[in-house]
Amino acid sequence: MATTTLKEFKYEPIKVHNKKVVQDYNDFMLNYDYDVLAITDADELAAVEKKLEGFHYSEPDYMEPIISLLGIYEINQEQKEYDELLEHAYKSALRHVTDKDGNWYEVIEWGWLENRSIIRALQNGATKRWQERNIVEAKKVFQNLLKANPGDNSGVRYQLLAILEGMTAKEFDKKMGDTGFVPPAIRQWFDEKAKLHPEFTESLKRWGNME
Repeated sequence: MATTTLKEFKYEPIKVHNKKVVQDYNDFMLNYDYDVLAITDADELAAVEKKLEGFHYSEPDYMEPIISLLGIYEINQEQKEYDELLEHAYKSALRHVTDKDGNWYEVIEWGWLENRSIIRALQNGATKRWQERNIVEAKKVFQNLLKANPGDNSGVRYQLLAILEGMTAKEFDKKMGDTGFVPPAIRQWFDEKAKLHPEFTESLKRWGNME
């Protein structure tokens, strides 16, 4: 039986979800310039959280409200709600980017803005599995994300290398620090170590880093 080849994935919420829900969400987010995580007033943030939960209830697999809601849960340290929603988001994102046989799309570009919620859900869900020592699944998702989005705007390459180097998620987090950006030492570590792992051969060729 021939294997189905899935080409480029472009997440288009207006085509796959309830149009009114999508439009209402976008209109709501425009009030905050799409940055609800910048809200500092606790009462206003609580009201936004409830509104986002309404969008999620109306359209459970609509990824963009989910990612915004996850950010608020994290700010408010609502760990139970965060973990449950992340699990749902991860599984929903997998359904978006794979067929019934588990084949991934070949291209999932970060440059298509709506894809970013999908990529974040997959990366964060895989990170959670890494934390839980489900290394095989985490590695597979990181590899597929890197292959489909070679520009790697979200830094999947560093997590994949850490797994290949035998690091735990906790060890990697300590190595990365909490500066919010990739430190020069991490970039140097990647340049030195990635070439030792065949999993990076194609990516390094694409990036022009092969000697």
